Amino acid sequence: MKGISPIVAVVILLALAVTIGVLVSIWVTSWISTQRESEEFGCAARTRYIMESTKYIQSESVLRFRITNKGDEGIYGFDVVLYNDTMTESFAHSSPNVTFSANISETNKLAREESVYMSINISGGRNMGTTLTQVKVKNGACGAITAIADFIKQE
Repeated sequence: MKGISPIVAVVILLALAVTIGVLVSIWVTSWISTQRESEEFGCAARTRYIMESTKYIQSESVLRFRITNKGDEGIYGFDVVLYNDTMTESFAHSSPNVTFSANISETNKLAREESVYMSINISGGRNMGTTLTQVKVKNGACGAITAIADFIKQE
């Protein structure tokens, strides 16, 4: 009884490998296309905002900064996380410690090139104002995007 020749076996294995490669390539291309069309990717492409003038006023135990919308998507619901070398502290936009210079909400979003000033009274928490190393702000319109300030001016 004879087996198949080594040349025929190699050709069959190569054909199988190429077929599997083509199928995987088609699947990956389809998956990437689906991800790009997803809501999270779409909002991330349209959402961009910056934090400016970040300062901690020690005499008032207040952190202040300005958020400016630079993207096409209206934004709202700014939650803040404060960092220093050893701990973090979070403040939701609805916290009584958080105030805004304008009424920003899901129905009254911050439009392109508009700004809002945000103040956070941090005296009731861990009072980490003088040791702050970073401030991150997330928004309620697109959780995939975060604004970060690595320099906090002390006053």
